[in-house]
Amino acid sequence: MGELRRLRVDIVGLSELRRPGSGETSSGSYTYFWSGMSNGDHVQGLAIGISSKLQPTVVEVTLVDEHIMWVRMKHTLGFMSLVAVYAPTEVRKTEEKEMIYAKLDSVFDQCHPRDTLIVLGNINATTGTVRDGYELCVGPHGSSTRNIKFSASEFCKVQKVENCRFLVSETRAAPLDMYSNARRVAKEIDHVLVSICWRILQNCRVYRSAEFFGTDHRLVVATLKLHVKSRRISRGNHTVFHLEKLKDLTCAHNYAVAVSNRFDVLGALEDLVELWDTFKRETLQVA
Repeated sequence: MGELRRLRVDIVGLSELRRPGSGETSSGSYTYFWSGMSNGDHVQGLAIGISSKLQPTVVEVTLVDEHIMWVRMKHTLGFMSLVAVYAPTEVRKTEEKEMIYAKLDSVFDQCHPRDTLIVLGNINATTGTVRDGYELCVGPHGSSTRNIKFSASEFCKVQKVENCRFLVSETRAAPLDMYSNARRVAKEIDHVLVSICWRILQNCRVYRSAEFFGTDHRLVVATLKLHVKSRRISRGNHTVFHLEKLKDLTCAHNYAVAVSNRFDVLGALEDLVELWDTFKRETLQVA
């Protein structure tokens, strides 16, 4: 996992983990939450790794099954719903695929509408190069052809997320992330999806250097940045009180007399809220 640190990856989604059960473990500077087969089989499964820097921001972890898990995190502007997916391939039975997609839709329904939604993992689907009708969710730098049975583009459109893979031209440097030596096939099936309403994508790249444990996939890294609006008060609207002038006895006496004269109107006020507001206003005006 040293490659994750070298590439400065704070959040990573892992598919085909093949670790049964579910739980949490720490390794190096990362905490991993995994969800695998409940029957003990070493197949399928997925995990989300969080760096030690961001681990304290985790507020909720939901392990659905060996195909879906969900982590909710706190950030400066609110919350982020991070959904990891290991989708079935096209050769799986229709009933099995429909059940998994129904669970995924249920997870999206549970995500708060104001959360920053991020989906990452092995979607096992390609987008193709045709963008007609999908301009808001698929960028111009795709390749291959669109899946017939399950369209990643249609999925993005329905869930109102954009595919980070094809929004920036850098993905052309090493665009293909899955290589099958057995059938000599190369595809783009690993994706990072972000809510359309959040324009936080900075860059997205595929790294050859992160090949490990004999995997036929390459690491897809998206750089995201949340822009925080400054809450600092403008100096032009800020009233400055020179309290050091009260050290002068003459100035202090004059201020006390002026405040006392203003307080004559307070005796006629019975409402406590109005009394307090008048007290603050008159005191500040005299100053």
